[in-house]
Amino acid sequence: MQPTTPTNDPFVAIPATPRELNAVQHHKPLITRFRVVAAVLAICGVACVTVGAILFAQHQAKPDTKSIVSNIQQASALKVTFTALRSTMQLNGKSQATVYIVPRASDLEEDAGSALTFDAILTQPGNDVTETYVLLNNRAYWSISSSDGTPSTSGCMETSQIPPIKLLQSSLEGSHAVSVVDEHGAPTTVGCDQGQLLELKFAGETFVVCKSSANRITHVLGDDLTFTVEYIYDPNRVPDIVAPSTDRQCPFIRAALPKAPPSKVSGRAPRTLSLGRSSCSCNGLRRPCLFVHGLGTSSNGPTVDSLAEYWGSIQDNAPCCSSTKFVQMETVKRGWADEEIQNDFCRFALQYGTNNNGTTVGDLILVTHSMGNLVAGGALATRRCSFSEGVSWISLSAPMQGSKTANLRTS
Repeated sequence: MQPTTPTNDPFVAIPATPRELNAVQHHKPLITRFRVVAAVLAICGVACVTVGAILFAQHQAKPDTKSIVSNIQQASALKVTFTALRSTMQLNGKSQATVYIVPRASDLEEDAGSALTFDAILTQPGNDVTETYVLLNNRAYWSISSSDGTPSTSGCMETSQIPPIKLLQSSLEGSHAVSVVDEHGAPTTVGCDQGQLLELKFAGETFVVCKSSANRITHVLGDDLTFTVEYIYDPNRVPDIVAPSTDRQCPFIRAALPKAPPSKVSGRAPRTLSLGRSSCSCNGLRRPCLFVHGLGTSSNGPTVDSLAEYWGSIQDNAPCCSSTKFVQMETVKRGWADEEIQNDFCRFALQYGTNNNGTTVGDLILVTHSMGNLVAGGALATRRCSFSEGVSWISLSAPMQGSKTANLRTS
């Protein structure tokens, strides 16, 4: 359920094409910021070092997943509070957020094999704005409002931008009971003394789930996230789930519902898997980083060390950057093919790159978003400057198939 760069954030990712319908606005949705952070972390060569925690799965009674599913269905909602264990996964500047998940009956033929269909809402207040993410009737939305509640901007989310919560049932059916969580050779406390520990794989991630004796999920531990779960039976405690107004109909979210294959755990030997914490560092040469924005900046300005209204706090999550500089170029009246804006780009690249040779940029990590990709590409194509092998170019949401504004006008 932007701009982080939900992102890496397990909940958010950037669309394939840039969001440019509000060209003169400086505030970018958090979905974009999350994916920007994730891309810099991944492409700059971040090494994630796993501190191993081992689950020992022994032959135990198969978890009563039918009762777990039934308890979820009977609740008015699940109040799930998740905590991000890494700063790169913060949502609107906070490491903790709460989502209300409301189970409902589905009238879709494709959902016939699943007993779990959901609506959901996540509202995250921040220092300046409140971000809201909604899943309603198989369509997903995001919106940003000011601190006084006045709506600012909103949009649609794609299937890839939301967690596949419809797969929860098949994940539960494929879970295994485990007896011990071991970290560095010594048992670690998970806080499930009166319940049962389950190993569950969901959306490609492995989690340790604590199931109470009443067959309710109480808390979940993962590599990057922890969850606490509260079952709500009073509908008055559930916030209204209302879709924000958008300028187009949001796409239908289709989720595959694979049948979970039966799995067995050997009773002779313990079954092990890694579950750990991740700490990130740079896995290559640290270089200066230059960030080039896209459409929507109304005037030229000086380069700055941070630009929160566009990039969020990306500079705090880029360990391969020896320094960070953010350009501010007028991109409302000038197009990407403009000679002046291409010259400005080359000037910035040569100013902050190191070991340059004439008009050839030496060592630099270049991060371009949206129209910024076209500006950089145009400058190279017209030979206003060139790149050496010491330049790593990270291209984010390049509009190689047009922009949403142009495509909308054409259609």
